[in-house]
Amino acid sequence: MKQVLKTFVTRMILLVFAVFSCTVYVLAQDSNSSSTTTTKTETTSFVMQPWMWIVAGALFVLILVALLRGSARKDVTVTKTTVKDDV
Repeated sequence: MKQVLKTFVTRMILLVFAVFSCTVYVLAQDSNSSSTTTTKTETTSFVMQPWMWIVAGALFVLILVALLRGSARKDVTVTKTTVKDDV
């Protein structure tokens, strides 16, 4: 039991030391001498552009016409006539 407790305490001390080391490393990265510049860019979505709606509408109409016209060509009636020869 004493050995298990000693191993547990040793692991906890190493864990605390590792967390403390990482914290010190992260805080050391913060420096007050650095300067930051901020740039502001304005972006607009492509959906807000009127020409995009026109192009999408034209494509929709073309696809609709192609689908409706393609189904009209498939309505073909085939008739067969047979002639019986009496020889």
